[in-house]
Parts: sequence; structure tokens; C-alpha cells
Amino acid sequence: MAIPLSIVERKLLKSAQGALPVMEDFWGGLATGLGEDVRPILASLQERGIVAGFCGEPNPAHPEVFESIAARERVAKGVVRWQGDAIASVLSAKDGAEGWRAVRWFKAGFGIDVREDGADSFAPERDRTMHVSPDEAAKCEPATPVQRRVLDAFGEPVPFVADRSPWEVIGERASASPAEARDAVVRLVLTRRWRRFALRVNAGALGRSGGGLACWRIGEQVERAAMAAAGISATGDVAVREPGEEWPFDLSALIPSPAEGDGGDIARAISGKWGVELGRWVPDRPS
Repeated sequence: MAIPLSIVERKLLKSAQGALPVMEDFWGGLATGLGEDVRPILASLQERGIVAGFCGEPNPAHPEVFESIAARERVAKGVVRWQGDAIASVLSAKDGAEGWRAVRWFKAGFGIDVREDGADSFAPERDRTMHVSPDEAAKCEPATPVQRRVLDAFGEPVPFVADRSPWEVIGERASASPAEARDAVVRLVLTRRWRRFALRVNAGALGRSGGGLACWRIGEQVERAAMAAAGISATGDVAVREPGEEWPFDLSALIPSPAEGDGGDIARAISGKWGVELGRWVPDRPS
């Protein structure tokens, strides 16, 4: 069952899913949009298990970030998003199987949906869409030792501590000063190794039962289909992929589950609108 959210909690989660401020006065920057001190709100969200802490989410378009996905008819332990560190991140099944490589990303950076229940899944995406242009070139610069330690520090979400800035907590994990930790986070975002610095939200606490991966074989119109899939609020990451003998599909979309069901009904509705067959639906938590 979903944990109820207040209006201000919903507003905080929605704004923090896009990106958190990286200014020195972190708490002041985060409070600006809400008009109040967010620390008691965030403390309550963490205590109730809605927020796990701060996270840095890898950017699959960056040349130093390697992405693949393992998807089969039967995935024993489901599909997870990112494993490993941000320099060699892998979107894979929990069994670590070889993956299905992306050719081109059309949408990246999905945040947990905090819309009201019953919202239109096919409404135009506005708040969380991050389309990746095919000619977008990430600014490559070698990661410094401090940046690499910060990457390692985010192997798990960094918890919120009410009386301390996140830069202090990150710095302790990374054996760096607060100023060095903040600078490393800024550079990881600016050089696009990270999609964003954000809050890690517990989908289960919001009533989401896991969602899953939709796979299609589209053919010549695959890029047009990818643009359509990326443009609606129902989808998470969307990518054109290289089909293979064992997995002959060329388009993938992560779809979070609504409060009821596993998200597969949304995948089938998308297929119906396109007039194509849904190749496979791989639930995150198979029954």
C-alpha cells in the first residue's frame, strides 16, 4: 500500500527528482523553491522509508559509461537498473548475464513518478524528460582521484543527516573535504558522467510494484517509435537497441508500475496505439 504524501512532500520529491542544487548552501538552495526549511520534511520522508538518501545516477550517453541490459523471457530475479560504479555501469539482470546494447538513447533520467493516482499515462512528458541528441558529445576530461572516490562513495545512497550538509557526509565517505566533495559532484554532473544528482526514492513506498521492461521489434520506423515512447509520461528510459538472435527486438522502454498492476497493461496499450505487437514484457518482480 502506498504511503500517503502531503502536498509539500509531493512538491519536494518532484523537484528533487529532476536535480538537486549543488551550491555551497545546499539547504538554502533546496528551500528556495518551496519557501520553507526542507530538512524536517526530508527527515520524515527518510524515516518513513520513502527516501533512501542522495544518489548520483550514471549517464549512459557518456563515452566512459558502458550500458547493456539483460532481458529474457524468464529472468529469475528480475530486472534492475544500474549496477557497478559510474565509470563502468551496467543495466543488467541481477544474475549478471550478458546484455543487450543500446544504439541510441531517446530518453534518460527517469525519476520515480509522484503524480496523483489516476493521472493520464499518455500525457506529454514535461518534468522529467531528458532526450539525448545523437550528436551530443559529452565533455570528456579525466576523472580526478577525488572524483573517483566520490563515485565509489555513491555505491549506495548517501543518507540524509539533519544537522549536516550532504557535502560533509559525502566528503567523509570519500576521504575529502566538504568543498572537494561538492566540487567533485559539480564536475561529475557538468561532464555528464552523471545524469543528475538527486534523491533516491523508494518506488514501493509510493505504491509502485516494480514495473518492468517493454521490448518491441519495430524495424524501419524504430526511431519514430522511440520518439513517441519518449514523449509520454508513462515511460522511463527509452533506447533503440541492436537486435540479436536470442533477443530479436530493437526498442526498449522501462515502464514503472502504477498503483495497481505491473505496468504491462501500459506497455500493451502503447502497442495498441501503434498497431504493433508487444514483443516481450519483462516484469521487475516476476510473479
